[in-house]
Amino acid sequence: MRRALDILRNYVDALMALTLALIVSVLGFFDLVSGKLLDSALLGTIAILAFALFRDRWRSEAAETRIHRIAADIGRQVQPLPDQLERVLVLGEMVDEVRAALDRDASIRVIKGPEITDAFVEAREHTERWFYKGGTGTYTRAVTLPECVKHVRHERGQIQIRLEIIDPTDRRLCERYATYRTTISEGPDRTGEVWTADRARSESFATVLAAAWYRQNYGHLVDVDVALSGLMTSYRYDLASSCLLITLDDSAPAIRVDAGQQLYDYWSTELRLSFDQSRRVPLERASAVRLSREPTEAEVRRLFAELDLRLPPAFGAEEVGDIVRRALHARNPYG
Repeated sequence: MRRALDILRNYVDALMALTLALIVSVLGFFDLVSGKLLDSALLGTIAILAFALFRDRWRSEAAETRIHRIAADIGRQVQPLPDQLERVLVLGEMVDEVRAALDRDASIRVIKGPEITDAFVEAREHTERWFYKGGTGTYTRAVTLPECVKHVRHERGQIQIRLEIIDPTDRRLCERYATYRTTISEGPDRTGEVWTADRARSESFATVLAAAWYRQNYGHLVDVDVALSGLMTSYRYDLASSCLLITLDDSAPAIRVDAGQQLYDYWSTELRLSFDQSRRVPLERASAVRLSREPTEAEVRRLFAELDLRLPPAFGAEEVGDIVRRALHARNPYG
């Protein structure tokens, strides 16, 4: 019904003209009206048709005007788009440049959790040197030394290793180190042991024994040296050919600095200077004592005497055996 009303409203003038024309035609056919009236009716019909044509033309022009106005509005809105698109392209280029800069700066970054383990694995591959400065070198004995030796044996290469650890003959220093470690964790660490001054001394003695053992058994692959520091550091520094890794403890984030950065070069120089200023262990003398695959108590005592690192009088066979175990069968403290 509504649609019929809309059609009637839109075409009423045409219907009027058509109806009037039919009526006039019928009346004229039967001679029921005069000629003058027929002329007047015909003029009225033509007038209605003219009005309809005028109305349609007016609607068409109005619609055309609206179309032109809408097109102009769209044109004004679209016209700035090329400039905006150009700005977007420029902004995109800037973002790419910033991203590239961040990627370059990513060579100095903080790593956490499994990333630290992965970084050490990557650093040990194809490295030609390993400089360590830290506490007693437990992780170095458990993982770094055997893994580096495995890599150089596979690649038939050589590696230079420098280890700077706390002096095991300085009991007060070992006590301070043990106290510091217990402030990090009062209970046992991941090796299942608690930190004491005697453990700190045994761990450092074990690193010296391990260095001598690897030097003697893999001297054609490993150039290893050890220096004893009279200062304790809370950080541990591991510098390989590809990067520097700075760690604190097993739960803290670490810092990785890739080779080629100024900071890497600065720390490389710093670690060399620190090593040179520490008390060097004369490992070349170790050749005077032949160490077994599993060194005996007598061999260990002769070795440390040859290196001017006499074991404490309180260290008996059990303590010496513990040093051997820590030297060659150390547990990964972060595993």
